[in-house]
Amino acid sequence: SAVDVVGGLVLGGALVALFPLRLGSAEPVGSGARVRPLALLRFALWFAGALVMASLQVAAQVLRPRPVLSQGIVAVPMRAASPLVVSVVANTITLTPGTLTIEVSGPDTPDPSNPPVLYVHCLVTGDPEAVRADGRHLEDRVVRALGTAADRSAIAQETTP
Repeated sequence: SAVDVVGGLVLGGALVALFPLRLGSAEPVGSGARVRPLALLRFALWFAGALVMASLQVAAQVLRPRPVLSQGIVAVPMRAASPLVVSVVANTITLTPGTLTIEVSGPDTPDPSNPPVLYVHCLVTGDPEAVRADGRHLEDRVVRALGTAADRSAIAQETTP
């Protein structure tokens, strides 16, 4: 019900505010992040569409008499280094049918000069460069919605010739 959803959001927000997650540093995971509601809504709508498309693609593979699978693991280098962005990107990939983040390698503390690499298992890999491009596209959307100033700068530096 709507009351359950609103209650869950309020309780979840209160818990996150009272007990911020800290990974290897004194700063909370989301520190420096700025939530942009419109970009977050765009991300949520885009992700809902991506879920539908990925579900249809996986269903098509499963229903084929002889599935054509080209499974593989692709290294997807991140440009953003903040734990919040890396976590949202990795979890979004894992939530999408046909893909799974199997490892996040990189420094234990955020280091903009050495961002992490996601290792993604794909049911249908196809072109590894296309998988990396999809990862960059996802990262762009997450940074626009939740990224820190350093994340936005890292993305902007790569896209500037």
